[in-house]
Amino acid sequence: MSFITPLIIAACIIALAVYIISKRKSKQESSSPHANYTIDDIENMRQNEIKKRIDAILEKVNKYGIKSLSAQEQKALNDYAQKR
Repeated sequence: MSFITPLIIAACIIALAVYIISKRKSKQESSSPHANYTIDDIENMRQNEIKKRIDAILEKVNKYGIKSLSAQEQKALNDYAQKR
């Protein structure tokens, strides 16, 4: 009887340690914003962000004219046009 009690306590401690370690790993894995995305998903998100930026620049050109663009906006628009 006295031999079984320390074994039960040791088993409980080991089980608790395993539980805590597995919780830490799952938190680390889920903390990444792109943890479950494929490379294609990430590339598509990047392309969508570029398109949003270009659309905003084109909207500005539509409202205020091409001369209203900053040098950075002109470069972004030219770079996008050359890639197409």
